[in-house]
Amino acid sequence: MPDICGIEAMELIRRKGVYHPVVIISAYGDIEKAVSVIKLGACDYLEKPFDKERCINAIEYAISQLDADGILSDADGYEYLRLYDRLTRREKQIFQLIADGQTGKQIANSMSISYRTMEKHKANVLKKLGGSSVTEIVHILYKIKDMPAYQKDESSP
Repeated sequence: MPDICGIEAMELIRRKGVYHPVVIISAYGDIEKAVSVIKLGACDYLEKPFDKERCINAIEYAISQLDADGILSDADGYEYLRLYDRLTRREKQIFQLIADGQTGKQIANSMSISYRTMEKHKANVLKKLGGSSVTEIVHILYKIKDMPAYQKDESSP
């Protein structure tokens, strides 16, 4: 593409909230680019020249990711992932600890913050994710945990 590269195209597509299966084809590929587009949700990454059979397999795999209505089966997961990425580092820590089943007091103690501060962070998490309960946090985690772009906050206490 003359004005935009595949990675930029994937970023733009995801920012627009469009979740269709994508196969990236590049004449100038490398491992770093391949990893980047897969993390952004591409189904496959092909480097030119590529084998016809490999291209067919990549397209068939991309099609298999659609449900019966032609919608990407993980579309809601990608939306949750987009919302999760907007959380602060501290909010991601709280998200993880809630999803791990810790109580509010346990979270506050393990993070060396007051219970009230933890509750404020939890309220922010729920608001940013569009949820209303701890159960929804667990549901969201299970939607995003196996997605290539999901990165658990490893700085959790």
